[in-house]
Amino acid sequence: MKTKTFISRLCLICLSSIPYLAFTQPEDIPLGIGDFPPEMKVAKWIKGQPVKEFEKGHVYVIDFSFLKCGPCIQAIPHLNELALKYEGDATVISIFTRGDKIHDVETFVYEMGNKIKFRVAADGDQRMMESSWMQKADMWAYPTVFLIDKTGRIAWVEGKGDIKSLDNYVDQIIEGQFNPKTGHQNEK
Repeated sequence: MKTKTFISRLCLICLSSIPYLAFTQPEDIPLGIGDFPPEMKVAKWIKGQPVKEFEKGHVYVIDFSFLKCGPCIQAIPHLNELALKYEGDATVISIFTRGDKIHDVETFVYEMGNKIKFRVAADGDQRMMESSWMQKADMWAYPTVFLIDKTGRIAWVEGKGDIKSLDNYVDQIIEGQFNPKTGHQNEK
């Protein structure tokens, strides 16, 4: 009788934990190519119109940077080139994270003036974007860039600190010729 009671209680405990597991599992799932990206939960938009969701049929270049990162600051002219070259087809966004204070990002963007031609947001102390994007994708180098394709999925992630290699990928994604499974152009 004790064995039946024990087994019954064990089954009850196991079954009662299923809803908990179902609701907590997505937090543990890594973020990768082909996945839908997390929400854009920035602390504050500093420059340009906020992007609340990814528009189908449009491409997004999401740059993760921080103020004390030399390569991140050096990437600004190239991000400007991307923003101008792909205007109307792609939106370039730089998100300052790593605990950069909102006021510091605002001051930096103000001082840069028209030397920044793309949208800028601050992650702030909460670091929501860093945890939901960078950490989930296991990306630790800066700058890191996520490319969101026209279907709203992550097509490519570049975290080697060299964003100049992205041009070819952005061209292919805009033209619908990029295969995220291989990282190469689709066969015609």
